[in-house]
Amino acid sequence: MLRGAALLAGAAAAALVALVLLPPPLGAGVRTIAVQGSSMAPALKAGDLAVIVPRKSYLPGQVVAYRSPDLDGAVLIHRVVGYDGDRLVLKGDANPFTDSYRPFPGEALGAMAARAPGAGRALLAIMEPQWAGAAAGGAAAVMVALGGRRRRALFLSPPLMLSGLGVGVALLAAGAGGVLARQALPPTGVVRTPVHYSHDGEWSYTAPSLMPVYQDGATARTGEPLFLRLVRPVTFTFRYRAPAEVEGRRGHITLYATAGDYSPTGWRRTIPLAGPVPLQGDETAITGTLDLAEVAGLWQEVARATGLTLAAARLEVTAQVHLEGELGGRPVADDASFSLPFRLDQVQAALEPPPDGRVQGLLAPAIDRTAIVPVERPREIGLGAARLPLSTAGRMGLYLLWAGGAVLVLAAGAALLALCTPAGLASLLGAPVVRAEGHAPSEEEAVLVARVGDLVRAARAASAPVLAYPDGSLVVRTPGATYLWRAAEDSRKGHETARKGARA
Repeated sequence: MLRGAALLAGAAAAALVALVLLPPPLGAGVRTIAVQGSSMAPALKAGDLAVIVPRKSYLPGQVVAYRSPDLDGAVLIHRVVGYDGDRLVLKGDANPFTDSYRPFPGEALGAMAARAPGAGRALLAIMEPQWAGAAAGGAAAVMVALGGRRRRALFLSPPLMLSGLGVGVALLAAGAGGVLARQALPPTGVVRTPVHYSHDGEWSYTAPSLMPVYQDGATARTGEPLFLRLVRPVTFTFRYRAPAEVEGRRGHITLYATAGDYSPTGWRRTIPLAGPVPLQGDETAITGTLDLAEVAGLWQEVARATGLTLAAARLEVTAQVHLEGELGGRPVADDASFSLPFRLDQVQAALEPPPDGRVQGLLAPAIDRTAIVPVERPREIGLGAARLPLSTAGRMGLYLLWAGGAVLVLAAGAALLALCTPAGLASLLGAPVVRAEGHAPSEEEAVLVARVGDLVRAARAASAPVLAYPDGSLVVRTPGATYLWRAAEDSRKGHETARKGARA
């Protein structure tokens, strides 16, 4: 019962350690970092050990660890001195300058929760393979030394021994996989990532009127109909806002009008209005003037040439954008077309609302785009539902190799200790061994067995336990007989005692 409680306590301790040390989402992600520089002196000195705990946000004054891309991914542990937008501004206490890289809070490994002066040197030493092997060997030696004091009480069943060996082999295999992956795979990989961006714009137009029939008097403005008898020249303006996701933006914008009927195969005429105008900054405006008299003249010309009576025509003002730049570090080129449609008849040109009736969507259009961009990111390895960075998998693999080696050494040491005692040998051969008090039966009261293996076969045939007595004797009691195994030295002592008694 005590052994079961000890096993449960050990399993609970192992689970607790795993919960604390494994990275999210498997655990809390607590890690230790050995300080190797003096940039944080006197708060942190070379050789100190810092305990780092992940957090969702960080405040000025906290000591935070992060990987700096400017230093090939090296881990820095510096103090937060402020924010630059959403990015952390960090600085070593002993440095006269702030860090060149400013990470987002999500890039930080965590904030320092505790410090152990000088303990980092031990961690750096354990990271060396020769010291790891020495530690495992030392643990095995301690196990042997402690076990030697109670050899008579060490019983080890084959399932338990095989379980220990299996756990050790599994840990070694998992550790070897992590280490080999870290060595064989490149540290980064190209991931095809969808990147969403949007072209946005805003239409406006004005036209002077011969009569003050509009809201603002003698000027027709955006959204109002354009009466052919009152207004002729119309000034259209389109303001284009380039997507912020595209860096190094360049390109141009062109403004033109198209007149035609509503038939898919009908007549079309294109009237240039302005451009091309080069894109400038985040917003570029283009302005052009359309003479409605020119549009009416085209309409009449088509009617005379075809002999058709045209009741209505479609007038569409279009801003054509050509954009180039870089998206996710890759070159990108995209075209976007923004149209403002009017229905033109003998009386007026009025905005033609979309099917949903929302004119605002015409005046402030937005065109959404999704580009699949190959992005180079640190390589990750899948572990069930979780994914671990390759560097973390390599470190975990190294730890698992050490743990697997230690488990194998302990399991083998326990098996050797068991083999050193007859009771342990019997348990390894598959017989249940029970400690017995008192004295074993004499050779006259039992059948003397020469080998432990023969005694185990008798116990298994009768489904009886092997009784282990304090003097080292092993006994199996069956309904038909009692079997006794006694060490050769004990047997000789018994014969000598019997001869002395006979002479007396």
